[in-house]
Amino acid sequence: MLLRLLLLIVPLTCFGQTESSSVDPYSEYYYSGDTVTLCYEIADWFGGHECMLQSMVVIPGSGWDTIMPIDTPTNCSVTTEGDWVWLDNGWYFSFFPGDWDFTGSCIRSFCVQAVTKESCDELDLDMSVLSSSVCGGNVPYKVYSGYIKMGIECDVSLYIPNAFTPNDDNSNDVIKAIGNGIVDFHWVIYDRWNNIVFETYSLEEGWSGNSLSGAYVYVVVYSDVMGNKKQIIGHINLLN
Repeated sequence: MLLRLLLLIVPLTCFGQTESSSVDPYSEYYYSGDTVTLCYEIADWFGGHECMLQSMVVIPGSGWDTIMPIDTPTNCSVTTEGDWVWLDNGWYFSFFPGDWDFTGSCIRSFCVQAVTKESCDELDLDMSVLSSSVCGGNVPYKVYSGYIKMGIECDVSLYIPNAFTPNDDNSNDVIKAIGNGIVDFHWVIYDRWNNIVFETYSLEEGWSGNSLSGAYVYVVVYSDVMGNKKQIIGHINLLN
């Protein structure tokens, strides 16, 4: 499952500007829970007052858990007055008149820090910056393209052997459940009279057989990283 990570910048309709971006750490893909810093820069602006920037909105996609502006936008290395404000659709910054009313080749920039969601669902990681100026401007400028690579934790599996030989020969003496992507786990083993002979809430704990023999019934109830809750009923043969 590959989830696309896309940062779109809507450039301002002025002339002469050079737009660029950076991603730290850079990778062709990211895992769930990764933290990424994305920065946008614009230089060689010659629009002046006729193309003054009014506001900017940073909009995160559904795959982001959090996205936070690191600081206010800088204008030629000078911090712009004002604060980012969270609105319904993302972070909004409104510039004071004259803050980004400029002409020259120095760099204007801002950065955001984003964290991907802990999820095994196919969530899109889109991010856009919508800029509003006196001149307008609606042409997307793509500064990064990548994807989320799902981790091994999203490969859900659970296996319980159906027999073991607890005869102290250091081979198959303990029976254990083997699982991946399991969040909650409860394993109970019963004898023929419905008495509990073993119970655990940990995949790391196994049953040594308690010097018993014969056939036993078990019930496993577990939840996985996908949010599914399941029950398994099976049999174990204890061979001496």
